[in-house]
Amino acid sequence: MSKLDPKLARLAGSPVFAQLGERKLRELSPYTDDVTVPAGTTLMEEGSRAHELAVLVEGSASVILHGKPVKEVGPGDVIGEMALLDHGLRTATVVTTSEAKLIVINGAHFAALLERFPEIAEDLRALARARSEEDAAATTD
Repeated sequence: MSKLDPKLARLAGSPVFAQLGERKLRELSPYTDDVTVPAGTTLMEEGSRAHELAVLVEGSASVILHGKPVKEVGPGDVIGEMALLDHGLRTATVVTTSEAKLIVINGAHFAALLERFPEIAEDLRALARARSEEDAAATTD
């Protein structure tokens, strides 16, 4: 792979997007924004409407379900995909636990992204199914 710009190289660090290869990553670039936020930033709030998903490229965040922290996420993790996929409400709150660098894909671009890159759609659906099962287990503990 030839040298990718830094944003695309970071996106390629996520298992969901790594499979795309250089050409498709370059096509994906217009759908994304780089964002840096301080520790303590609420990225998504349980029960709210979904407007974007994010790939955490640096830093960490806590996933909070019904007011209880259930897991930590870090570089390479995709967050916020579940509500976008099912057009529902956010199923958890996500708060950064350190300064975090994210690559954000807004909801307006999400449908076009899934249509253009069906391999991402399937990986995100599998990730969402796994997360739903994790959430169900977390609420019964």
